[in-house]
Amino acid sequence: MALVFMVLTFATFVGFGLTLGGVFEDTEGFMGLVNLIQMPIFFLSGAMWSFPDFIKA
Repeated sequence: MALVFMVLTFATFVGFGLTLGGVFEDTEGFMGLVNLIQMPIFFLSGAMWSFPDFIKA
């Protein structure tokens, strides 16, 4: 069951990336969108610093 979930997740993200990649005509525009999505997730993940206890809930 976990393998099926992993394959479906993989296919979903690949399809999402290909769809967005087809919209942009140049690499710079696509990479700008990737940074727009990825950077907030990176900063909110706690990889750079740890949040205070009251934010972790």
